[in-house]
Amino acid sequence: MSAVPGTLMPSALRSPLRSVRLGRTGRLRRPRGRVGARVGLESGGQFTVFRDTSVVGGEAERPAVLAVRFHLRLSCPQQRRMHRLFQLACIVTTPFFAGLPGYRTKLWMYDERSGDYAGLYEWDGADRAGEYARGLVPILRALSERDSVSYRVYAGERLETHLDEHAASPPGDRARSRGTQAVPGGA
Repeated sequence: MSAVPGTLMPSALRSPLRSVRLGRTGRLRRPRGRVGARVGLESGGQFTVFRDTSVVGGEAERPAVLAVRFHLRLSCPQQRRMHRLFQLACIVTTPFFAGLPGYRTKLWMYDERSGDYAGLYEWDGADRAGEYARGLVPILRALSERDSVSYRVYAGERLETHLDEHAASPPGDRARSRGTQAVPGGA
């Protein structure tokens, strides 16, 4: 299986160039307002936002939130050096998704207790969010602990609404999971 689905490949190849253009025009930004915020996820854990990468200008017509979670191999909460290295890698990987059609926002998060990482994205189109996730999962699985990679797409939700309605819900509270799609092949 290819790491990047066939329909995503052409966009993935153009994404770095589009990301540079977004940066030059001031549309690709790193807002600081959410950095340091604590976010509880439905799947459990308390995550701290360490980076926010957003494309500004216009709202998603068909909003969708993508929640991704994983635990890097050789990473544990006590290894601050590994966490700093991962934060640097995040900067390098940004152009490969920030220029994809439909990408709006990503909150990069870390749970200090478990050592897990998570990303909360807003996309314009649940189909685009799902396609991106299906391309990302094989890459994350190669770098992560066995069965630690999971994702969920919340169709019809904006990131702000998701944070308000889902992120603060108690771990395991699935009653609020309306509008979700199951994790295909997820752990």
